[in-house]
Amino acid sequence: MLAASTTKKAKTVASGWSWTLLDDATKYVPASVNFQQEAKVTASLPDDATLLDFVKLYFTEQVIDLVVMQTNRYAEQYITSHVLPPHSSINRWHPTDRDDMYTFLGLSILMGIVYKPRLAVYWSSNKLYESGIFSETMQRDRYLLLQRFFAFRG
Repeated sequence: MLAASTTKKAKTVASGWSWTLLDDATKYVPASVNFQQEAKVTASLPDDATLLDFVKLYFTEQVIDLVVMQTNRYAEQYITSHVLPPHSSINRWHPTDRDDMYTFLGLSILMGIVYKPRLAVYWSSNKLYESGIFSETMQRDRYLLLQRFFAFRG
């Protein structure tokens, strides 16, 4: 088990915090944090807020640009270092951009709210499973490619 501590026993991570390996017998109890303010969303959203408006609350353009750059880099490295069969969906890869990534992340978040038994079912036209927002927003194969190469490093 790892626990954050303010001691100098382990590698410093940031601002004086470090990670220390605890043995199995050690019980770590995190410090109690007393929040003094009311829990609420303080960002302003339009009355007709879209999924994108909510995604942008969590992912700034700078973060998205980093993810786009790293995802494109990873895809390029993978494609140039592998022999791909002619029928591989990877052959249809084209670089992503900010809009594409916001869409991918928005749909990924929505998948946590709208549960389906398998990933492909989100794009199903079967009346039992149909959720038009997925197929109307991004093609399934594009989503799967972005998922395959999704990467970010600081």
